[in-house]
Amino acid sequence: MGQAEGRLVEIKLEGETVAGRIACPDALRPAPGQYLVANRVDDPTEALAYPLFPTGMAADLSPIPDHWAPGARLALRGPLGHGFHLPSTSRRVCLAAYQCGLARLLPLAVQALEHGAEVTLVMDALPPVGMTYHLPAVVEVVPFEAFPEALAWADSLALDTPAGSLEGLLTRFRLEKRQAQALNAQVLVDTPLPCSGLADCGVCAVPASRSWALACKDGPVFDLAALMGERS
Repeated sequence: MGQAEGRLVEIKLEGETVAGRIACPDALRPAPGQYLVANRVDDPTEALAYPLFPTGMAADLSPIPDHWAPGARLALRGPLGHGFHLPSTSRRVCLAAYQCGLARLLPLAVQALEHGAEVTLVMDALPPVGMTYHLPAVVEVVPFEAFPEALAWADSLALDTPAGSLEGLLTRFRLEKRQAQALNAQVLVDTPLPCSGLADCGVCAVPASRSWALACKDGPVFDLAALMGERS
């Protein structure tokens, strides 16, 4: 983990996400699913650091607060947490965003395509006409009604979902622990990260199979089977 000063050099709309391009040292750039934390150098009243996740097909964007403006100087710390691990043997990759945007999964799509894998993106609703994620034509995008078919096709699964929605997802689609293990399924748990691992404050705690885990340090990407308790 390192510390450095960066700068917000550009703001753009990535799908429905307000994203910024951050100029920073390469050593601080997080892998898909990892994050940086940032404070504006010119605003000492900004008490809590903001988590920055790689976003988009270029992987050099991050969701940012609405009140940040281009040129803002940022005190950065990271990379933090555990990110996604995509096996090099994966050939059919399902990326699913449940009750959240798919922007944080797109850097993993880039990795999968570079490995020669096929990619299907599953999302709650197909993007409106005119909204673009800059996806290559080879990437299939389907609604969540097609999630069971995508699971049957895939050999790897990566999810992004709010912490409070995970149990509903598992129940709705009857996803079992042995199926998650066979798919090398991983989940990026979307939850507040106020202390970013500095204080073990517990705000980001998620229930694991035998205890609790902290998304800021043990995640925010987890093996899905580890969060599934005693499911069969």
